[in-house]
Amino acid sequence: MLDRFKRLLDENPEAAERLLRVMERPTEVAQVTMLDDIAEIARPLALGDYERLVVIAMNRQNKVVDAAVLSQGNDAYTIVCPRQILRWVLTRDQPCFSFALAHNHPSGVCTPSAQDREVTTKMLEAANAVGLKMLDHVVVTATDAQSAMH
Repeated sequence: MLDRFKRLLDENPEAAERLLRVMERPTEVAQVTMLDDIAEIARPLALGDYERLVVIAMNRQNKVVDAAVLSQGNDAYTIVCPRQILRWVLTRDQPCFSFALAHNHPSGVCTPSAQDREVTTKMLEAANAVGLKMLDHVVVTATDAQSAMH
């Protein structure tokens, strides 16, 4: 974990600082119950000049087990690989029963695209196939968040 934080600090000091602020308030995001919880956890990791996909793994009580950036793209898109996401969720140190996805739109426009909704559908199908629950796929900006599931 320390190595990942050091790498984040080197690559994106602003994101590292936002992550520290979230980590200092763990009780506020310890359990995921709504879109705003996902956005608060993902925002420190996701924001920047490039699209980043954040995956948040949770236990049976929807308490956060781990969160990480699994993909970074360019200013218009990032690659989402269902196999990579599911493997990451299923190989956490603690058993995970659910997860959420979040990614940023560097443009500042929070509206999910048709591609965002298509990825959401594919991830829901993949999660169901292996017995995981996907809680949401949230698009975040610095000031807003919207679900790509609706």
